[in-house]
Amino acid sequence: MSVLPGPRIGIFNEYAVLCGLAIDRTGMILVGSVGGATHKYISMHKQDGSHVRSIKVNADPFYLAVTPEGSIVIRSGFSEPTIQIVDQSGNLILKVHAPTSVANWVPRGVLCIRDSILISNYVQSGGIYLYSNRGYYLSCVLDGLKFPSHFDLSDNGKKLAVILGKKVTLYRRDAGQ
Repeated sequence: MSVLPGPRIGIFNEYAVLCGLAIDRTGMILVGSVGGATHKYISMHKQDGSHVRSIKVNADPFYLAVTPEGSIVIRSGFSEPTIQIVDQSGNLILKVHAPTSVANWVPRGVLCIRDSILISNYVQSGGIYLYSNRGYYLSCVLDGLKFPSHFDLSDNGKKLAVILGKKVTLYRRDAGQ
């Protein structure tokens, strides 16, 4: 891969740290930034890098994903991580809660696919959980994973790549699933 020519996206606040990144279905690039107690923003940029607008959010936008409808899924916090879904203005739509069957909930990675949200639970015996884009728990996609963090789908959703510690493990969807 090579770097594309043209402007680079930058946040011009000396205290801000870029942390979350997502691209919506229109190609808009969303960049989360935090800094101090009050700087919690998501900036939106065109593919050419030009700034469209920024929205202030009430959660640290460490991990981002975008639903097909344009709602923004934010995984925030470190000591007490939460998953929130906000609208394009930063207004809270809802908070996503742990499945009732999960005692230790430490959400980490988030991914939107079609009308669903996938969330990894970063614990010793964690997993990947499927939610509706309205925040309702649907099922456990994969469990018994040791500290699953980031993940993504490939091959039209037939394969799941998951970071487990210092390695990436690929899982294949079995026939009938």
